[in-house]
Amino acid sequence: MADDKDFQMKIQRIGQLVGDLENIADPEARASAKALVQLVLDLHAAGFERVLEIVAKNDEPGLRTIDDLGRDPLVSSLLVLYGLHPLDLESRVAQAVEKVRPHVRKGGGELDLIAIENGVVSLRLQVSGQGCSSTSRTLKAMVEDA
Repeated sequence: MADDKDFQMKIQRIGQLVGDLENIADPEARASAKALVQLVLDLHAAGFERVLEIVAKNDEPGLRTIDDLGRDPLVSSLLVLYGLHPLDLESRVAQAVEKVRPHVRKGGGELDLIAIENGVVSLRLQVSGQGCSSTSRTLKAMVEDA
């Protein structure tokens, strides 16, 4: 499996290419390219949904497998993309905050989940003491990655 950095680079490249679709001068070609991307996404979503239905038919072992898939970083990202993740947004955010909080504390900071409203997550990151600005940036990046 590709490493996390390679995966992130591919995600960024996909974002760039999708953004480039807006720069296609010919409106018909632009609409066709966007429709193609959407159809591929729809096909993948239907396929992933069917896979999860088949796995879920195995009752408790199947549901554990789906939970395991939801914890894998790559598969989890795809399940989120297609609206199929076994956990809701609030649960995923709470888990991410709990996972990163000890690392933030180790770096001299505190992290609090303030609210999640309409898909927007509000967090408070406080860096204590006289830490340098690079520490603040590092902790902020760590939280954003989580």
